[in-house]
Amino acid sequence: QTMPNPWRQIQDYYPEGVVVDATVKNVTDFGLFVSIDDTIDVDGLIHVSDLTWDPKVKNPRELYKKGDVIKAKVLAIDPENEKFSLGVKQLQPDPWHQIAIEHPVGSTIRGKVTSLTDFGAFVDIGGVDGLVHISDLSWHRVKTASEVVNVGDEVDVVILKLRPQPRKLSIGIYALQREPGFDVAETLAVGSIVPGKVTKPSQPGACVEVAPGIEGLVHLPE
Repeated sequence: QTMPNPWRQIQDYYPEGVVVDATVKNVTDFGLFVSIDDTIDVDGLIHVSDLTWDPKVKNPRELYKKGDVIKAKVLAIDPENEKFSLGVKQLQPDPWHQIAIEHPVGSTIRGKVTSLTDFGAFVDIGGVDGLVHISDLSWHRVKTASEVVNVGDEVDVVILKLRPQPRKLSIGIYALQREPGFDVAETLAVGSIVPGKVTKPSQPGACVEVAPGIEGLVHLPE
């Protein structure tokens, strides 16, 4: 008597899109091998990229161990090549699409600073890391992001540009702050004498900071 092809059985009993209970049989660097039916001798693979939407998770062992029973979605079955793919993150909405829907460009959201770089700061907002470029941190000129924020700080940011594909989010902090020029216009009158700090020389003269974030040009004859 011919034994039924287990790969055909899996394909017939568990079509693409169905949600199953999967038992973790082995954990590797690239994913989980799981079993979904004790009567069918076929193991499926949940690749590490299909475990979570969080890009910071690189090792499946951070999330699961052998023997865990988890919910997973059947993604693809290829009986000819004996490949069976499942996913866990597909059971949750893509946070990038959620951000685009709930927080369109121009809206304000609170997030947490996760890392600092030479070019700015990354802020987690709802499972998505957005970049505050160093030029968008403050009205003042800053050399490093640490002059304005530190890892772990909770900050309010404004959505400047959002592209779910290729997953890039630009956010700003200084856009939520009052422009220093307004304060200067109210406190400094034409003809008044104020202290200043030379920030850099220029061809026609020198740039002088008269208030935080406000520079004026002093021409050489003056």
